[in-house]
Amino acid sequence: MLEVPVPHADDPKQAAYLFDKAVKKFKKLMEKEGTLKEVQDRRYHIKTSDLRRKEQKERERNSGKENRNGRS
Repeated sequence: MLEVPVPHADDPKQAAYLFDKAVKKFKKLMEKEGTLKEVQDRRYHIKTSDLRRKEQKERERNSGKENRNGRS
């Protein structure tokens, strides 16, 4: 479970700034952890065969990029 502490501020403008900063940090942590992607993926059921086909296309696309960059 992700937690982002929000420091207390008496000034409303400062409190809003600190809250916005904490939200940005939370979003970045969610993206880094992959939680948001997983939620989006689980929104609809994807058949196993379609998932395999999608992964195969992704591998083919990535292998083409590696070859263009001079990697094997």
